[in-house]
Amino acid sequence: MNLGGSPHQLSQFEIVAHNAVASPDNIHIEGLTGKRGSVTHSFWTLTIFDNQAHATLHSMVNDDDQSILTQISKNPQKIRELPNLLTSSNFGGTLNNIHLSAIKTLFFGRELYSFNISIPRGTKPFLLSDGSEIAISGDENIWVKQPGQAYYSTPWQDYSIVANLDYKFAIIAPEDNVDSLAHLYVPRGTRPFLLPDGSEVATSGDESIWVKQPGQAYYATPWEQYAADKKLKLKIIIQHKL
Repeated sequence: MNLGGSPHQLSQFEIVAHNAVASPDNIHIEGLTGKRGSVTHSFWTLTIFDNQAHATLHSMVNDDDQSILTQISKNPQKIRELPNLLTSSNFGGTLNNIHLSAIKTLFFGRELYSFNISIPRGTKPFLLSDGSEIAISGDENIWVKQPGQAYYSTPWQDYSIVANLDYKFAIIAPEDNVDSLAHLYVPRGTRPFLLPDGSEVATSGDESIWVKQPGQAYYATPWEQYAADKKLKLKIIIQHKL
């Protein structure tokens, strides 16, 4: 989509749902009709500048459909049931009228997952900072046994939403000569990420791992010290290639 008349010229614009073909200060979206506030619809925009291109998925949600999302949000674990819930509620008229990934991003305020943290295949169960235990099942799904649970009953996808963790685990082939600790491979350049106790983990320029714990103003704790204090038999390694 060319905004502003030239691939090198960007301009502000307003998107409005109405029946007119065009108006001076907004753009027309093919197939989108209806009065302002009455339409639920998703669409893409594409901006090209020099050798870069940015595609953005947008969603417009009408008042009735917003009420449906508000009800779903009261139990974040229901996000796994989102397609069925939206279909049964006639969300957007038809399910094809909305991109579910856009609704997840729009409603939960972020992409569900921003990046992967890899675990070598065959890794034994390991602890996170809130006492939850992570395990890999035979079909390579990731399961969580939270404190008080007798078995691994929570899928990582559900746990990560409730714990506000915006990454997912991916299974990779084990490296040679790994020691007895569980390993998390973090892609080089990964932005800081959260642990369940609210601590924030970051990689430094020299590729060491540092932790900013709740109440700390900066990344003051080396990962090794933090892991020892929390009794986490867990090693973080910078991953240079996937």
